[in-house]
Amino acid sequence: MKKQIPVGLSTFSRIIKEGYLYVDKTEQIMRLFSTGERYFFLSRPRRFGKSLLLSTLKSLFQGEKELFTDLWIGKQKDFKWQKHPVIHLDLSSAQYKTPLELEENIDYMLKECAKQYGVNISDAINPKTRLTALVKQLAKINTVVILVDEYDKPILDYLHDPVKANAHREVLKNFYATFKTLDEYLRCIFITGVSKFSKASVFSGLNNLSEISYNTESADLLGYTQKELDFFFSDYLVDLAHKHNESVDSLKEKIKNWYNGYQFSKDPIKVYNPFSIAFLFKRGEFQNYWFESGTPTFLVEYIKRHPFNLREMENKVFTISTLGTFSIDNLPLETLFFQSGYLTIKEYDKQFDVYTLTYPNAEIRQSLSLLELGVLTDANAPEIDTYFYKLRHKKSCVSWYGIQL
Repeated sequence: MKKQIPVGLSTFSRIIKEGYLYVDKTEQIMRLFSTGERYFFLSRPRRFGKSLLLSTLKSLFQGEKELFTDLWIGKQKDFKWQKHPVIHLDLSSAQYKTPLELEENIDYMLKECAKQYGVNISDAINPKTRLTALVKQLAKINTVVILVDEYDKPILDYLHDPVKANAHREVLKNFYATFKTLDEYLRCIFITGVSKFSKASVFSGLNNLSEISYNTESADLLGYTQKELDFFFSDYLVDLAHKHNESVDSLKEKIKNWYNGYQFSKDPIKVYNPFSIAFLFKRGEFQNYWFESGTPTFLVEYIKRHPFNLREMENKVFTISTLGTFSIDNLPLETLFFQSGYLTIKEYDKQFDVYTLTYPNAEIRQSLSLLELGVLTDANAPEIDTYFYKLRHKKSCVSWYGIQL
């Protein structure tokens, strides 16, 4: 019997307990921690599995061994299971119309964590002092793990308003600076987000934060490799091939063209978009699932002010320092597209230490072409649909955009 795909679920314990399909990433996780590093930063596009990764880490560090019995790590006899207190901060769920509101929401999350562990931190007067008090109290149990999901969302949501974005950045910068002062009490820190702002602008106090976003060791930490797709979704591949009346091999090539192609390191390790794969097998049709799930407001607003040409953005060459970081006041469109998942690495030139970019797959090419057309013409969705229907009717060729006519 096929395991159900957990669409919309990102809580590891629930996925395992309720028997949903889980693509085992525990070997990749342990590969990271075997390096001896303790403080990690990982950026990936939205809906790429960051929340599930942190939820998995939470269960792992809380020593919930029974959840990992059938996974790779559960079969490692030399792995030492320990229980650590975990502070899990999810900034995607915070409210932050003002800097004060952002502080209050962080404060609330810390209070809720303290309540779960039966710790009293009521004497603390702000998020920084409350975090310090919480960590020191929890460290009496064992060294503490801090997980931060979508660290940058309060900034990204206001990129169209630099004054407010900078105000939120200062709140976060001051809060994250506290982490460094707590080193002796911490087991590890793992921070995720969509973007990578310059370390000086957000993580100035965390000099020992290891940036793993473009390392080979984390290239397949999120997203699905071809091997994982073939193994974990084998039954779904057979059923979908039967539905479309084609061979499994033919179907796999089509899926690869539509949803594969993301590369996050120098090595040519390609991964599929996990969100689109989940919906493909759930609904059985090839559609722009990831793009249509909600293009970030900050990207749409930026594109409106900086029109782009899809053809001109492909095959440009960059250094990783250009691609890897940006600031609120300096937002190259290519860097924004790369970090948001609309561009990816095509190849790496070792001699000159530069990267060539491309669009990951047909889903992104098609979606961006529609977005570009809408921005440039100010046309609404029905008008765009009508336009492409007429192209199909005339059997015109716009194959560069990945649109099948």
